[in-house]
Amino acid sequence: MSHFVTLQLYYDTANAWKDRPAVIEDVETPKPSPKPTPTKPIEEKPKPVVSTVPDHEVEADKVPSTFPTSVKGELKYQKDNSQLSTYANLFEKDVTVEKVGDKYKYTFRVKEEKGNTFVTKRTNYQFSKITHNGTEATLTPLEGTTKQVSLLADKLFDKLQLKTTVVTKQDKLGNEIDTTLELNFPIVEKPKPVVSTVPDHEVDADKVPSTFPTNVKGELKYQKDNSQVSTYANLFEKDVTVEKVGDKYKYTFKVKEAKGNTFVTKRTNYQFSKITHNGTEATLTPLEGTTKQVSLLTDKLLDKLQLKTTLVTKQDKQGNEIDTTLELDFSAVEKNVEKPYNTVPATLLDATIEKPSMGNGALLGDKTRVEKIGDTYHYYVTFKDLQFAGLTGSVDNLKVNGQAADAKDLGGELNEKQYHFTSSDKLTVTPVTIDVLVGGKPFHKNTPARISFNWDKATSLTEEAVNKLHADETAKAEAVKLAKEKAEAERLAKEKADKEKAEAERLAKEKAEKEKAEKEKADKERLAKEKADKEKAEAERLAKEKADKEKAEAERLAKEKADKEKAEAERLAKEKADKEKAEAERLAKEKADKEKAEAERLAKEKADKEKAEAERLAKEKADKEKAEAERLAKEKADKEKAEAERLAKEKAEKEKAEAERLAKEKADKEKAEAERLAKEKKLRKKKS
Repeated sequence: MSHFVTLQLYYDTANAWKDRPAVIEDVETPKPSPKPTPTKPIEEKPKPVVSTVPDHEVEADKVPSTFPTSVKGELKYQKDNSQLSTYANLFEKDVTVEKVGDKYKYTFRVKEEKGNTFVTKRTNYQFSKITHNGTEATLTPLEGTTKQVSLLADKLFDKLQLKTTVVTKQDKLGNEIDTTLELNFPIVEKPKPVVSTVPDHEVDADKVPSTFPTNVKGELKYQKDNSQVSTYANLFEKDVTVEKVGDKYKYTFKVKEAKGNTFVTKRTNYQFSKITHNGTEATLTPLEGTTKQVSLLTDKLLDKLQLKTTLVTKQDKQGNEIDTTLELDFSAVEKNVEKPYNTVPATLLDATIEKPSMGNGALLGDKTRVEKIGDTYHYYVTFKDLQFAGLTGSVDNLKVNGQAADAKDLGGELNEKQYHFTSSDKLTVTPVTIDVLVGGKPFHKNTPARISFNWDKATSLTEEAVNKLHADETAKAEAVKLAKEKAEAERLAKEKADKEKAEAERLAKEKAEKEKAEKEKADKERLAKEKADKEKAEAERLAKEKADKEKAEAERLAKEKADKEKAEAERLAKEKADKEKAEAERLAKEKADKEKAEAERLAKEKADKEKAEAERLAKEKADKEKAEAERLAKEKADKEKAEAERLAKEKAEKEKAEAERLAKEKADKEKAEAERLAKEKKLRKKKS
């Protein structure tokens, strides 16, 4: 019996000089044979490996009009982009493209997953490295096996040629795979701007706020008759923030999915998919649920903005275009004179998305202070150490718009550091970069972030309070400086003492060695002399023995006995003298060491007592000042809260009375209109 079968080859997993693809679990990758070690090592700097297949630039009619933008992507076999890569399952299809300066940033996610072929679908793979044009992409671990990939390119591409390293649990080194990241940019239609025929209305001069940003109430009105609320007014949240951006005005508000307010529309949920003012499309940023934040700019300060909106439903994705008026009430804006000294709560935000940065815990946001001197705003932000995973992190080298802020170490239990920078503008958000230290060592350099200032919760300060804060901060900085100088002096003193001790020990050793050499030389000369004396005595003895053998023999024996006793006595006397000398030197050294150790112990005890007393006095002073400041702050907060509650109650009662009056007038009008229509209907019936 014969069968037709298909042999499928996986070229994107093939390795050079191998006859089968992929990494199979039961096969170990052969290790290359060791090369002979050269006599002189040669350091070679490898050139970045660049794909031979070129990237493909996005066509002009597909270039997005705004960034960031999200597109769908696929991993394709590089030599034939009509085929999916064997490892396409490892790639999550959503790709965010941003413009960073004159470059483009691509962000997407990859995860551990099985391949999509008969062989590879039995094994879990993941990317350990991704390179584009010789530059390695940043892989940031997220939850589980998911990683976020970020890479930069000089141009906007819809095909990026990547070199990826695919690994498994069995093969940690992995294989290098050439693959194509293909992005689907849709064709961008550029409609002609549609401008409303109804004009905007500029705010009257007596209603222009004295400071920005300011918050006003707004309402969506029927464009042809602003006395009527728009059918879709329920979709609009009434709080509007108005800011001054250069010579323009920025309006920020929120819209949401909601039902209409008429008999027909109240049965359906609507939402705005597009909002345009004078032909310029507003920015709609998704928030939680169905809520979106809307931002638009105008050349003048307006209290009536004529908008063209597109309304969609779940059943009608294309939607309908509705003309409406955004009416803003500037009459309630208070004309407050800007106070020069304020504490302004601050938050350290992520550089690109509206959420707190990972380093926000290190920012003491409630200590942020803004002082206006002349036309210049002085910003004081304070950071502390941040504990995480048993490590201590800290913020260093704050830069605002590329300029380094002035730093001042304040010390304390939290190791506070204050940064000071200036601006001619009253900032709400400013881009910054920071260096992150872990355990006092560099961890991340020039990390981008943003500092947000919440002026709505600003608290004014008196000049006296500000002067006191400056004095306290200067005192703390001076204390930190003195402590550092003291520590440095102690370190230098210890180094000097260690050097002097080592030098003394060296000189003592040299002296002992010299004395030993001199003693050995003297002993050698003495022995030589003794030998010569003995030889001379022996010669004389032999000569005398010849003359008088018996007498000489008796004298020789007597002399030998006397010589032996004398030599023994001299040896014993010398040994006793050497022992007494050594014992005297040992006792003298022990006495010197004890006196030195006692002096060092007494000096250390004195320094520790002085340090502890200084710290205790400083802590008592800080505790007293803190308690007094908290008492004053609480009294002030209680007074302000009571006043705010009284004003809010008065405002609510006025708004309630006004709403009841308007509702009654509206009901009376509708009743009168209904009666009029009923009468006309009766008359028509009678005539017919």
